[in-house]
Amino acid sequence: MRSVLAVSLLFLVCAFVPLASEYDAANTGIVLYEVNIFNEDEGVSLHNYSSYDIDLKDFCITDNPQKSSSEGSIGFSQSLIIHSGETLTFVKDKSADSGFPGRHTTYRNGESGVTISNNFALNNSKDDVYLFYGNNIIDAFFYGDVEITDKNLWSGDTFTPKKNSFAVRVSAEGESASCWTNYRIGQTNLQFDPELQIDATVHPFLFPESGGIPIYNALEDAKKSVCLTMYQLSCDNVYALLQKLSLKGVDVTVLLEESQGYTTQSPSPAKSLVDAGCTVKLIGGVSGDRYNLVHAKYCIIDGTRVIVTSENWTWGNLNMEVMTDPMEGQGNRGWGVLIDSPSYASYMMDVFENDINGEYGDVIDFSDTAPYAKAKTLTYTAPTKKVQLPSYRCKVTPILSPDNAQQAQIYYISNSTYRVYSQQQSLDNDFLSRTDNPYSAMVSKDSGGVDCKLILSNNVDSRTVASVQVSSGISCIVMDTPYVHNKGIVCDDTVLVGSINWTYNSLENNREVMVAIDSKEVSGFFAGAFIDDFETNDRSSGLTLSFTEFSSHYSSPGKITITVAVKQPGNYTYRWNLDGAVSDSSIPRKVLEVSSGRHVLGVIATDSIGNRGFIYAEFTVDEDSSDSVESILPYAAPVAFVLLAIMIAAIKIFRGRSA
Repeated sequence: MRSVLAVSLLFLVCAFVPLASEYDAANTGIVLYEVNIFNEDEGVSLHNYSSYDIDLKDFCITDNPQKSSSEGSIGFSQSLIIHSGETLTFVKDKSADSGFPGRHTTYRNGESGVTISNNFALNNSKDDVYLFYGNNIIDAFFYGDVEITDKNLWSGDTFTPKKNSFAVRVSAEGESASCWTNYRIGQTNLQFDPELQIDATVHPFLFPESGGIPIYNALEDAKKSVCLTMYQLSCDNVYALLQKLSLKGVDVTVLLEESQGYTTQSPSPAKSLVDAGCTVKLIGGVSGDRYNLVHAKYCIIDGTRVIVTSENWTWGNLNMEVMTDPMEGQGNRGWGVLIDSPSYASYMMDVFENDINGEYGDVIDFSDTAPYAKAKTLTYTAPTKKVQLPSYRCKVTPILSPDNAQQAQIYYISNSTYRVYSQQQSLDNDFLSRTDNPYSAMVSKDSGGVDCKLILSNNVDSRTVASVQVSSGISCIVMDTPYVHNKGIVCDDTVLVGSINWTYNSLENNREVMVAIDSKEVSGFFAGAFIDDFETNDRSSGLTLSFTEFSSHYSSPGKITITVAVKQPGNYTYRWNLDGAVSDSSIPRKVLEVSSGRHVLGVIATDSIGNRGFIYAEFTVDEDSSDSVESILPYAAPVAFVLLAIMIAAIKIFRGRSA
């Protein structure tokens, strides 16, 4: 026995391959990492997150939870080592041109013992994929409208695949749709890492209070380079400053979202930049775009500092007017940060260079797409007012869409212990019914006792707002002035600043940039602004409403009567909002016509000097009972006949026993 053991140990030493134990392989090592369901090169990638090299011989990939089923599989007939940190891809045909094979070491059927059965095929609309170690399922992936039979393998909604993309895991841990993203060749694929905390000095500022002056001041200080990605760049004064910098010898490169009409402007400020020696490129507008929109708003200066904002660089936001009352400003409500950090600037420079790369067919020089554009005469006007920015040493963590934004926002919200404040221009109605988004994470924290407050713009659908106010428990208000264009979130002592709206398109399809700042002071700066906005716009202040004639359930559609009461004495006008349909009255009683189903009703009372109070409630209405009766009439006679027969039989039995 000892000799056998010695030989075995000698073999392992000579092989120089530190293999993991069975326990490590089955529990901490190999995961499904990529799944490509489209094109001829459909297949699967595995990744080794462990610190060991692992032999795949005892692993198997199937599209059925029963390993012995007749459906297809990918197996390994001989030893195949996947090294620590390595990704291996397995496809039937790696000659296809989708870009899926060849990015990692790729095997097709018959190579190095890889056996892919002929019937291994993934459905384009819905399917499931399983990774076995021995006879045990250790990982799974579900997409489309597929039934999940074992809830231990997956949490929440299934993954939604997108055409011309493949699914990529963005989290080493967790089994849910938020742990995966759709990836297209040419996008970055940067995983969220909360431990990636980069040293920085952060200077926070607000729109409209700052008038955008911190942006002008930072650009004026540029000595070597300016690299700007912007969704909407429509401020001529910024164009003039960039032109001036280029003429002074600063290397200026600008990447703009094609859909925003830059090529049709006449005269053209973008052409003025080109004539001054700037590089101006447009991204998008062609079939096969890497991103639905490049919606980011960031700028890298001299490779050492980065500006990140929620706001586009428009004249309204960069008008150089300083104010203390945001209600008086021209610009939107938004947040911005100036980050001094060579390491963070280097990270963002890699993102910038990836996106401006022309080899993917969706980036074009401005001059090529607008060859006859005429330059606009520009004159730079420097700010005359000063904005003193606070300065804080802290840590920052990059967040990107479509790479990792959904997972990152859920992470910070879910780990909050005492406050989550979110100010959002948009809120997808789909967020309310699904569990794979930041809003659902916020609802969960609210039910756990965390102080959750949400400010929405007046652009959000009124029924969505009412649903949040009624069913979530979150303290939610709508802010009218200034217009909320912000997308900021405060999670305890971490604040998230950037361009990511609460929509699936923003999280999953756009190029967006956000930064998480771990700092009690910076978080306090933005939390203070948030609370000021909340208290200023909380229409419930001062008046208390209650329903005095109302039911949470009505038995049939038709007319219902609702009455409210205001606790404070006075004369009021009333605004009734039933599922987004608004009507006004001068009395606290309203007759409403309702259909069957679920409804949300909101009532706002206002007095003569503008004090307001609101109340919301949810109720349901049954279907018309007459329809229900008509639906069972065809079955009434047979049922009556059966009941009569049972009664006759029972009587006979009773008489027989009596005799």
